[in-house]
Amino acid sequence: MPNMTKSNREKAVKQCVLKLQERYLRGMKKEEASLWSNNSDLNNVPSEDLSHLQEKAIIVNDMLSDVFNKSTEKNSDI
Repeated sequence: MPNMTKSNREKAVKQCVLKLQERYLRGMKKEEASLWSNNSDLNNVPSEDLSHLQEKAIIVNDMLSDVFNKSTEKNSDI
């Protein structure tokens, strides 16, 4: 492994963290899609629980958007 400057190590760590965040959030989106695709299961769910699922979906979407924006900023720096 070549010598890395402190700056390069910091960039590599930040990229790694972004990839881990993205992987985690994409997993949450898959779980969300699975829940929404099973409409028959959702018929028995109270409306306040559905509202909570919708709020969580919005939060995950916002987080994914932030990670994507940070990733594209990092790629433009490279």
